[in-house]
Amino acid sequence: MTAAAMSSAAHSPYSVFPEFLKSVHNELEKRRRAQLKRCLEQLKQQMPLGADCVRYTTLSLLRRARMHIQKLEEQEQRARQLKEKLRSKQRSLRQQLEQLRGLGTVGERERLRADSLDSSGLSSERSDSDQEELEVDVESLVFGGEAELLRGFSAGQEHSYSHSGGAWL
Repeated sequence: MTAAAMSSAAHSPYSVFPEFLKSVHNELEKRRRAQLKRCLEQLKQQMPLGADCVRYTTLSLLRRARMHIQKLEEQEQRARQLKEKLRSKQRSLRQQLEQLRGLGTVGERERLRADSLDSSGLSSERSDSDQEELEVDVESLVFGGEAELLRGFSAGQEHSYSHSGGAWL
């Protein structure tokens, strides 16, 4: 190497403090790994992990998280569909109620009620308590053990899959 080339290489910012640059790089890498580890621990705490394994690899944890998120998205979609279906039913029932309120005689109300029950597939012989029982049974079958999701939506709560500090990672 010529003297001029050595002189310019000696004045390069990377050659002046190579040990310093290496230590800065190592420190930054150490911080990055620590942050990644904290994020994975936080994810592990938010995940419903099975008791089959105490220790998970990063890959298995991320796969489980992805599957869990997909499951939550599917549940949310079903809940939205159910909510829209229930709103539609509520509108229909309110219209029927307004029609019943608008009718003058008891006979007209009974005829409209019988027509409504026959068109919905229910026998007109069922009592009001039997109909309420059917409604309760239908509601309990919608989500099974996930009725909390339905209650949360009916209470007007917002749902988010991130923690209060922002995104998971």
